Amino acid sequence: MAQKPLVVFLSQLERGTVELTGELSPADLELPMDDELLHLNHPIQYDLDVEVVGEGILAKGSVRIPIDCDCARCLKPFVY
Repeated sequence: MAQKPLVVFLSQLERGTVELTGELSPADLELPMDDELLHLNHPIQYDLDVEVVGEGILAKGSVRIPIDCDCARCLKPFVY
């Protein structure tokens, strides 16, 4: 079975904070896009720190997803 993107193993967290930085294709995350005016054509950029907090896991940082859009009124394309 192929490993899913952005997997952190508990054994890694035992040593402290794990830093995750990189890009994924939208297909890697299997994001549902049922809107014909929105298109995920760009890589998803992430910069995250993952750590154990109490009995849970905390991920903090940023995720950026440029979305190609078409205006519903005039159909001109723009990136959001």
